[in-house]
Amino acid sequence: MWIAPLVFALLAAPAFRVWRASAGRRDAPERSVAAFFALSGLGFALRFQALNDGRLDTTLEIALNSAGHVALSLASIALLSFTQRIFRPTARAAMWGGSALSLAALALLPLDGGATREDADSLLALNALRALVFSWSFLEAFLYWRQMRRRAALGLGDHVVANRFLLWSIWSAGLALCFVFVLGMRIAGRAIGADSALLPTYMPMIRVVLGAVVLASFVAICLCFFPPARYRAWIARPA
Repeated sequence: MWIAPLVFALLAAPAFRVWRASAGRRDAPERSVAAFFALSGLGFALRFQALNDGRLDTTLEIALNSAGHVALSLASIALLSFTQRIFRPTARAAMWGGSALSLAALALLPLDGGATREDADSLLALNALRALVFSWSFLEAFLYWRQMRRRAALGLGDHVVANRFLLWSIWSAGLALCFVFVLGMRIAGRAIGADSALLPTYMPMIRVVLGAVVLASFVAICLCFFPPARYRAWIARPA
């Protein structure tokens, strides 16, 4: 399946770029971002590979799926750490509380069949927590972009830097929407009494929706971490 290695490559690229930028600094916040992208790429790739046929009916698929959930939970904790350190240094309780809840929901995954059932309670909790983590990152970056945009308009800030906060809010919002969409699908499935056996039926629709949102997020990530010179010049141009 080509989508799994593609997702990993697209998310590993900014991880490598950010890690190199933080070289020589032990406690650099950028390392949390590098860990987030690397773990997210691994987690999404493993999950896509496990759900290639829409079912989790082999030992290998269950193992890949479980490993993917572990990677995504650790990625959420890394993003929580970065958001708290950069935007809300005093919100340590939110960071530690969110991390503890993520690990607790992950520990419940094998207990209620979440490793094989996409509508298990632990999996719904994990998706809700991940959506909240990305939503927090989006909100903080968006609010900071508004402040930076006003300063840049007065000549007191950098348009390029302000744009990077906007791009950060776009891709984090996109990934948050992915988790919200999947969570909504699972809740709707439980409400109408559909079981995981129907997953192959609506898997193509899920892939189309998630593919469109993820593609937009990837474009924002690329412009944020690998902006072409022409794009930077266009953003830096006064309005």
